Amino acid sequence: MADNPNIYYKYLNFIFAGMLLSTLIFLGISAFFVITGGHGVLDEKDQIVKTLEYVLIGSIIFFIPSGILLHRRFLSKLENRQQLQEKLKGYSISLIIKLALIELVCYLNIIILLLSGKYLLVLPLIVLILYIVQNRPSVERISLELNLSSHEKEKLTG
Repeated sequence: MADNPNIYYKYLNFIFAGMLLSTLIFLGISAFFVITGGHGVLDEKDQIVKTLEYVLIGSIIFFIPSGILLHRRFLSKLENRQQLQEKLKGYSISLIIKLALIELVCYLNIIILLLSGKYLLVLPLIVLILYIVQNRPSVERISLELNLSSHEKEKLTG
């Protein structure tokens, strides 16, 4: 990647948009099949559906806090770096990992929705998507999380 800090910011926003858009497209396609079919692929009374719901709860409990903790750990290691490019590179990796863990839970939720046909599973999905949107990379968020100086912040905006 180029040495221009603005490129890192644009790259991060491009990756973010792709991750969010892929989740929304997959949700739309799955919702279409569930709505037009009237039910999921499996019967709601199957034991596998209950097991998958427990797996979903466990993945929400495990992966979301793991993503947050990993992100914070990466950020604490970045405080010692002097170069803005090094900070932004580490931040990009950290944020992508955090968002990927959230997206993993979203995909699992959508798959269980598709298999079970339970519309109630849309509620945690909406919360997860809103959480992804809340974590959208912005100049203010990046400068706050990396403790950037005003000079570095100007470089980031281009």
